[in-house]
Amino acid sequence: MLSRRAVRYFSSLGFLSVVGFFAVGCTLDESPAIKQISSARNAISAAEKEGAKEKCPEGFADLEQRYLKVRGIFYACNEAEATTLAQQLQSDAEGLLGQCLAPVVAVADNQPPTAELSGPTSGVANQLLSFSAIDSSDPDGTITSYKWDYGDGTTADFTFPRATHRYTTPGMYLVQLTVEDDKGATALASQQVLISEEQRRSIAAHVLFDFDSSELRPDGIAELEPLLQAMQADSLMRATIVGHTDNSGPERYNLGLSERRAQAVADYLMDGGIGSDRLTVEGRGESDPVTSNETSEERQQNRRVDIVVSASNL
Repeated sequence: MLSRRAVRYFSSLGFLSVVGFFAVGCTLDESPAIKQISSARNAISAAEKEGAKEKCPEGFADLEQRYLKVRGIFYACNEAEATTLAQQLQSDAEGLLGQCLAPVVAVADNQPPTAELSGPTSGVANQLLSFSAIDSSDPDGTITSYKWDYGDGTTADFTFPRATHRYTTPGMYLVQLTVEDDKGATALASQQVLISEEQRRSIAAHVLFDFDSSELRPDGIAELEPLLQAMQADSLMRATIVGHTDNSGPERYNLGLSERRAQAVADYLMDGGIGSDRLTVEGRGESDPVTSNETSEERQQNRRVDIVVSASNL
């Protein structure tokens, strides 16, 4: 039978049903578990006196819950496990205040990138348009992905900041750029682009130029005047100027002549105030005839300058 002193000792530890130990065959003589549980309880009480219950409420509540668990394990006669857990409980109780009051070192959040999109706001169907994200940036990392949505159902994903696209149908489209940095943050930029119906106008070379010449004739200047006025009135209008020849003479010479004639038309428009960024110049020589070159009449039809514009008021 336990002495009254022993009963008081066990009761002080919270073991209110000491008889239960004997019912399951547990021995109490010099039990290391009892001593360790007592030390853990004393450490918890000391932490409470130091203000841990108020300063670290979550941590202190966790200690109390673990203490009850250790008691339950000891009641089940798992003395070795109870001893180990009580040792850890004592250590955590003694270090609770220092742990929960330790200064927190803030880790800077990832700063997202900035998306910048530049490109034409208008174009012609089937014209190749160029877009740029070169001004996009990331303050604390690197942009690793440039995702393009052209608004016509097509998309592209590049690791470099440039893209080209060709719209086949007239309309207003929303181009969207999404940039992503090396930590997964993203940013979005967008702009609209108006695509007009492609209009092609062919002007016979003999109207614009004398034979084997790339200098505009007075009649040619008069022929180009409506185009100049239209482009002066509409700052969004662009023109692609393509020179052509027949197959008379060396092919290389014909290519150069077609380029010079196309450039002469562009120079006239630029002299009238049209920016070079609104003009595309190309010479195709004899490579793109509209008919055969068997007769003089057919050869005359092939000697021409095609002008593709984005407006319909010519």
